[in-house]
Amino acid sequence: AKNVKTGVHKELPPINDDWWYIRCAAVLRKIYTDGPIGTERLRSVYGGKKDNGS
Repeated sequence: AKNVKTGVHKELPPINDDWWYIRCAAVLRKIYTDGPIGTERLRSVYGGKKDNGS
């Protein structure tokens, strides 16, 4: 998809066309290296803060 963002904290879509595979590989590697890991920890690692403006 051309108009997808990776999170609410991003303004632009990813430049790399293979971003989905890279993100999946990063998540799977994190699960493999850190053992049992929950969604909250993955959220804190790969997420960001939403900018609500000033």
